[in-house]
Amino acid sequence: MTKIFLGFQQVILQQMIEKGWKVDLVLLENNSLSKYVQTTCEEHKIPYKYIKTMDDILESTLQYNQIDICIVGGFGVILKNDFIKKCSNIINFHPAD
Repeated sequence: MTKIFLGFQQVILQQMIEKGWKVDLVLLENNSLSKYVQTTCEEHKIPYKYIKTMDDILESTLQYNQIDICIVGGFGVILKNDFIKKCSNIINFHPAD
């Protein structure tokens, strides 16, 4: 079962790990909060990539014919239909004040 995480909300990724989920890939944008997610990825040996565009997302996920679960937590790139079609389930979290 392929699981990926997109975003800067480190607490969500941490919860996935603590619940025993094997995270196959993390995609990050270059912002000040992404460094915490990057550190978590490095500590748990989870592959991660920094992306800028939807094309970067598509290129980074080429190896996956299907993504079973995509968790989105604080991610600024609008997901396009080509990517959405690869995902069986997308769960989107929005940060709030």
